[in-house]
Amino acid sequence: MAGPETIHQAADGSGTPPALMFIGGFVIAGFAEGTIPLRLVAGGLLRIVELGAACVILGVGASLYLSAIACLRQAHTAVLPGGVATQFVTTGPYRFSRNPAYLGLAIVWCGVAAALNWGWPLLLLPAVLVGQTRFVIQAEERHLREMFGDSYTAYCRRVRRWL
Repeated sequence: MAGPETIHQAADGSGTPPALMFIGGFVIAGFAEGTIPLRLVAGGLLRIVELGAACVILGVGASLYLSAIACLRQAHTAVLPGGVATQFVTTGPYRFSRNPAYLGLAIVWCGVAAALNWGWPLLLLPAVLVGQTRFVIQAEERHLREMFGDSYTAYCRRVRRWL
């Protein structure tokens, strides 16, 4: 397995906090739930199964997110948009997703929605992912393409943006 590719990189200046879109979207979903509740399942035994599934989903999402962050930190490169990145990482979860941290956050989102028995977050998640792609990911990808050139373009051909 080859290690991460390295090149000096200036800050990209995007600065949009990725978690802010997820948190903001979930707050909006919470207001919607308070106004017009949209439950996923009824109570009883089904609710116990749903909570178990929520725990599994949360665990997968959190593990993916933390693994992605750990790979960035191990490579001594920026974790947050707008930071100075010294490398783009192609190992760990970055082998199958160009955005495993954001994918992990989306999975956590689904787990929290299931644990709370809220349907609105699941309806609003596609809008959040479109916003994340448009305002964060595309800026990151443009910057990485400028900084790493053909090697980043080849990586993009090999690895999907989400899954």
